Amino acid sequence: MAFLYISVLLLISSCGIDAMVFTLQNRCNKTIWPGIQASGGQPLLMEGGLQLKPLESRNLTAPKGWSGRFWGRTGCTFDVFGIGTCTTGDCGSGLFCNGAGGEPPASLAEFTLDSPVDFYDVSLLDGFNIPMSIIPNDDSGICPSVRCETDMNLHCPPNLVVRGDRGQIVACKSACTAFQSSEYCCTGQFQNPNRCKPTKYSQYFKRACPTAYTYAFDDSSSTFTCRESDYLIRKRVYICLPSLMAFKHFSVVLLLSSLGVHAVVFTFENRCSNTIWPGIQPSAGRPLLMEGGLELKPLESRNVTAPLGWSGRFWGRSGCKFTDADGIV
Repeated sequence: MAFLYISVLLLISSCGIDAMVFTLQNRCNKTIWPGIQASGGQPLLMEGGLQLKPLESRNLTAPKGWSGRFWGRTGCTFDVFGIGTCTTGDCGSGLFCNGAGGEPPASLAEFTLDSPVDFYDVSLLDGFNIPMSIIPNDDSGICPSVRCETDMNLHCPPNLVVRGDRGQIVACKSACTAFQSSEYCCTGQFQNPNRCKPTKYSQYFKRACPTAYTYAFDDSSSTFTCRESDYLIRKRVYICLPSLMAFKHFSVVLLLSSLGVHAVVFTFENRCSNTIWPGIQPSAGRPLLMEGGLELKPLESRNVTAPLGWSGRFWGRSGCKFTDADGIV
């Protein structure tokens, strides 16, 4: 299973909100290739595609008012020029989708920023290929997370299954994609919420991912918003005042494999304009991680893996000066 985790973070300066930072994080043991499609008239991010190796993360900055979608592509093969195809989510343009969308079925993360609030959702209207979550930088519950962490390929209804070259299940179609009927696509005479109701297929997706968009009129339980003022007043908003403050963010996630949970991954993320040097101290008898310290440049992130049962502490150091390669102050 490949898991694409999207952490949505606001980059705020002393002049106010000027950009949104999307952190795309791959949390499993196989490479995925995120695709990005901007809405009409919006700027293209990262040429529409990138590669994420296992446990790798990348930061993408979008301007205020941006809207578009992200999805994960799997089973891709590209040559040195970025030419190739993917088993799921293929956009027909190679590594860089350059404005093209992904071929269903594909799990989607969708955003419309500053309209006048931010709207976001995880959509399964185009079916499912990998788990997908959106995590705003907010702990109050006002800006809720949207989590679709179940691998629906494991129990996909037989008539929705998509198989790869070796016969393995690689994706699960939506009923609309599979049957192309008005009833399932909410078109024609079913193009209103009174006629278009949840079906046994959309309910399968809804049981697995209660906060995901599963059919065309699923708005009430699946579209989420945040207001700009809420971001600004949160205690853990990333407020970056040059030369005054650096904020270090720890994202704690489980690294999963087919054998079950075997480690915890700590993601250190520096969201400000000056370098910080995290320190790490294990409790007595616990293994030392990263020799107890590392450097994080602005907007840089690093993954640190700890064994099950590990305990210890982290802290941020600022204004450090090291005089040689051995880290001597």
